[in-house]
Amino acid sequence: GNAVIDASDNTPFSGTFDGNGYTIDVTVVGATSDTNTFDSLFSVVSGKIKNLTVTGSISGSDKVSGIAGKLKDYGNVDGCINYATISGRKNVGGIVGLLVGNATITNCVNFGSINGANSVNKGVDTGGIVGCVWESSSGVTTISNCYNAGVVNTNGDNNGGICGYFYGGSIENCFNTGKLISTSTSSVGEIYGKAERNRSYKING
Repeated sequence: GNAVIDASDNTPFSGTFDGNGYTIDVTVVGATSDTNTFDSLFSVVSGKIKNLTVTGSISGSDKVSGIAGKLKDYGNVDGCINYATISGRKNVGGIVGLLVGNATITNCVNFGSINGANSVNKGVDTGGIVGCVWESSSGVTTISNCYNAGVVNTNGDNNGGICGYFYGGSIENCFNTGKLISTSTSSVGEIYGKAERNRSYKING
């Protein structure tokens, strides 16, 4: 990947990173057409990232975000703020690109501009907090007490103020005031862009 703190799906960052309220200015320029590029501050996380603010700009292809490209297992991002401009092709979010398993995002805010498109491909699954929430048999994914104030702009499908593509799980006490811009008429919403059918949900906005 092109993360500042790099890891992999098989060996994710599993520790605890406490930002203690500090700000990190980040510049990441990743590939524009590959998959699983994990362009972010942290590439893949199964541990905990907390109390951190990110500024700057991060661009890439798949799983692009301000804090973690992919948050999995029992990972948690808590109390983090993103001001960075985020641009990517798929699974693009202000805080996390792809959220899976029992992972949780809590008490986070995005103020950065989120762009679900690049020079090669149309964007898909773009959200102010997380690009895609993928609930699996291993647990329930949760986003709680989060807020998006950034512009979320895509030329593709599934554009949401909190989550682009919501494949089950829980969204609690979250709200969006950011402007949603889409050149596609498919799946645009204040909380989520698209929710998959025949899945379990808990939404309390």
